[in-house]
Amino acid sequence: REEMLSYSLKLKERNINIDVPKLLDRAGRYMVSSSVGKIMMGGSTKPGEWAENSALTVAIKRGSNPLRDTGQLMSSIHHTMRGTDSVVISTNRTGARIQNEGGTIRPKKGKYLWIPANYKVRQDLMRSGWSITNLIRKLKATGKCRKSGHAFLYRKGKEDEWEVIFILKESVHIPQRRFFGFEEKDRVEINKIFRKAMDGSV
Repeated sequence: REEMLSYSLKLKERNINIDVPKLLDRAGRYMVSSSVGKIMMGGSTKPGEWAENSALTVAIKRGSNPLRDTGQLMSSIHHTMRGTDSVVISTNRTGARIQNEGGTIRPKKGKYLWIPANYKVRQDLMRSGWSITNLIRKLKATGKCRKSGHAFLYRKGKEDEWEVIFILKESVHIPQRRFFGFEEKDRVEINKIFRKAMDGSV
């Protein structure tokens, strides 16, 4: 997702020599920092305003901070100059849009979304190349697997106790946690960047 802020100045009876690309680059770096800051605080207006992680999400990633897990989302936010009069703030991280805007996820194929039941299963899934098929194949080599209701179970060897390894859901709702976009405080700070240049402060 990309969002653009168009900033225009009308100058009257003044000749001002400012380095517009430099200022846009500075504004872009500010917006990247602002977006990361919102994720770190857990809210775009005040800390902790976002909906909390579900109990299942906490168990999967061993953390209760929304949008904070591997750090890949934060590190993916960047700014890019387009020509000499435009800067774009963007992220190419898969899932960033629905995390920002909220929405419902449904399976593209099959009836259910297969959600790891805990952190260990998630790590095993990662080591299997994020392929559920590969992971189940490995598990079947050491035990038995079966589906029961909305859960997929695994039993190691001849043990009697079955372990839930996947939760099966037809859909999952993602609450809006808006970390990306221009808010009033961002406009104020970007305005300051340009005003300082006009006043000869930078």
